[in-house]
Parts: sequence; structure tokens; C-alpha cells
Amino acid sequence: MSTWNKNEVKKYFVDVSARVAQVVFTLMVITPFIANIFNWGIFVIGLSLFVFSVVLGTIIAGLVEEGR
Repeated sequence: MSTWNKNEVKKYFVDVSARVAQVVFTLMVITPFIANIFNWGIFVIGLSLFVFSVVLGTIIAGLVEEGR
């Protein structure tokens, strides 16, 4: 693992936050349309898994990128 300085860490977390915010905003926009089509229970579970996988994927991708 490479040694992280504070600026790199800060920049990385800003990047992650920006991506997550983008995803959340997009979901907020499309949620009403999807919710009308699908059962709420299924939708909420799927949404939770989707958000979790996106966040996890983003973090892992960031760590892999940082590790080089």
C-alpha cells in the first residue's frame, strides 16, 4: 500500500462523496417512476443492495487505483 498524504486522502473522499451524491440524486429523480411500477418492498431491498454495491465498488476501485 502506498503511503497516503492528507491531500490525496481528502481528494479521494471528495471523489467518492461526489460519485455517491450523483448516484443518490439520480435515484431520487427516477425513484417515483420505478416505485409506481414495482412493489415497494422489493424496490427498497433492491435499492439498498444497489447503493451498497455502488459504494463498495467505488471504494474498492479507489483503493486499487491508490495501491498502484
